Amino acid sequence: MTTMTRRSVLSSLAASPLMTTSTLGAPAPLITKRISERGWFIGDGGYNNLAIVGNHGVVLCDAPPSYGPRLMPAIRSITPLPVTHLIYSHEHVDHIAGAGALDPRPEIIASAATATLLERRNDPARPPPTRIAADGEKLVLDGAEIEIRVGPPSHSIDTNFILAPNEKVLMAVDFVYPGWMPYKNLGVAIDLPGVVTAHDMILGLSFEVLVAGHVDRAGTREDVAISLELYRDLAASAKRCYEALSFPQYLASSGSSLTSWEQHQNYETELVRRMVADVRPRWIDRLKGVDTYLADNCWAMLETFVVQGEPVFAVKAKTP
Repeated sequence: MTTMTRRSVLSSLAASPLMTTSTLGAPAPLITKRISERGWFIGDGGYNNLAIVGNHGVVLCDAPPSYGPRLMPAIRSITPLPVTHLIYSHEHVDHIAGAGALDPRPEIIASAATATLLERRNDPARPPPTRIAADGEKLVLDGAEIEIRVGPPSHSIDTNFILAPNEKVLMAVDFVYPGWMPYKNLGVAIDLPGVVTAHDMILGLSFEVLVAGHVDRAGTREDVAISLELYRDLAASAKRCYEALSFPQYLASSGSSLTSWEQHQNYETELVRRMVADVRPRWIDRLKGVDTYLADNCWAMLETFVVQGEPVFAVKAKTP
């Protein structure tokens, strides 16, 4: 793909969403958009994944169950080649539980951590991998070059980044929500300090187009930087709110007859209210879905201060 074509792709990602609405009761076909010479974005508006067309088959990255029977027609609109390989980004049902319906079943590739979790789950909708990829391993699948990078515990226990270096395309799922406020509780992450570290790792990889797993368009490096900026803002606001109002101070001023255990819920509610009032003005015109998800995300950041601890941010984001 030429430089000019790549620039056109990057401009189009930010300019317009990729999803169209459907009539009631009739799901729209999946949207497919070419994002590199071999790479294709596939999405339904809520979920998305990556397909790379090789010389003799398609390398599919994740298989969201929300696609249902629409997945194969979407691939057929791209190429008549069969799906020969499937790579898992992580073990979560909402991203890979369409794998069990693929027929014939492709070779399934995942990290050792994902394989261990799926063996424990014993879920026929999420077949275990038939091939284990090591961290940093470079795969050549039907002529397409793929690198698997293992990230820290963050959104999930098993975090895997799927990089197509020749395509300048990266699939990193559930970290960045291009153009949108993250899903509630910052994507239901299990380790927010790890999520911050994952952002730095993502920015340290060489890519131009990001397939992020959710929302209605692919992303860019700028979307990752904006996401990291949001995390910085949420962490700074949480810290200010804790410094301005401790739990003992809240108890002393509440005048409530409730027990301290019961009042802790009200204390957190007050901290969330203060955080939303602080953060909202800076993001309401920058991201969609602020009023839908901001309060839940404020709570998640407040909680990480008392569970995993305050996230640590690099002085300067890494660049490849």
